[in-house]
Amino acid sequence: ILIERGVVPGSTPADALRTFARDGRLIVLRGDRRWVYPRFQLDHFDPRDPDNIVAVINRMLDAGHYPESATAWWTAPADSLPDRRSPTGLLGQDHATLRQLAAGYAAAAGL
Repeated sequence: ILIERGVVPGSTPADALRTFARDGRLIVLRGDRRWVYPRFQLDHFDPRDPDNIVAVINRMLDAGHYPESATAWWTAPADSLPDRRSPTGLLGQDHATLRQLAAGYAAAAGL
């Protein structure tokens, strides 16, 4: 996905993804014999943008240390959102609300 969008060089995508995960910009989960990068974040991630909403939120959620919790936050229905949709539903639409929700979660979790 990121190669197709010209976001990472085609020759080193695995290295680039590992770097983004190590510094907390992307969530990476351990799968069966491989690393898994949840799709929702890849559709909206651009490491060339220092204010990229996925990277900002993942760092707020400390995704580098708590990837499962960060994934749960992004994908679980939120009581404070209309129709109890998940925060992923705000990607590309309402980044201010995403930041506010993530800040509240991070503060409550002591991140």
